[in-house]
Amino acid sequence: MSLPRVIVPGGPLAPGHVVMPDPATAHHLRVLRLRRGDSVVVVDSTGAEHLATVESERTLRVGEPRPASPPGPPIRLVLALLKSDHTELAVRMATEAGVAEVRVAVCERSVPRPGAAEAGRRTTRLARVASEAAVQCGRGLPPAVSFHPDLATAVADLAEGQRYRLDEGGAPSLASLLAGTAGGAALAIGPEGSFSPGEVRILDAAGFRAAGPGPRVLRAETAAIAAVVVAQAVAGDTR
Repeated sequence: MSLPRVIVPGGPLAPGHVVMPDPATAHHLRVLRLRRGDSVVVVDSTGAEHLATVESERTLRVGEPRPASPPGPPIRLVLALLKSDHTELAVRMATEAGVAEVRVAVCERSVPRPGAAEAGRRTTRLARVASEAAVQCGRGLPPAVSFHPDLATAVADLAEGQRYRLDEGGAPSLASLLAGTAGGAALAIGPEGSFSPGEVRILDAAGFRAAGPGPRVLRAETAAIAAVVVAQAVAGDTR
């Protein structure tokens, strides 16, 4: 059985260091009924992994390093804010699939229209969702998660590389566009109702090519994960 995993602030760690998980992580360890002397895996802010032992309810003593989970290709997801809890679901599954970054944008057709205070709370919540998913699926660090008031802001300083926006209008399939290429990609997924014409122009100007999701109509959160998995598979990360 795999050991419980804990992401801790700071780093790099070294054998003998004593670390204190945050309250939410400490609560999770209590739920697991871990006792003094039990083993866990700690992941520091650099992504390095160490074995560690439980010393108390709030402290862990770092032991020897262990091989870290290999990073996948740098897949970056630009995701429209979705209704209900669908955004959290997409962030959780994208983390499990290995994305490097998630940028959530309030699009013109997004049903939620959060104010500044609510946007701050959503950012914190989505970062926690990604962190929990990273621990559960055995990857190293969670993806970087950010929240943006509009699509233009979300794509303004995106890292260079291939860029695609999912489009149901008969565009070539994402798999065919990615075939024969190496490395990562940025994938833009619209809200329920898709991107507005103005947002399509913003994406086009930012270098996003239209890519088809396949022969079926997918919900926005399903399309996001399908696109990530296709990109990972083409890059060889699912072998």
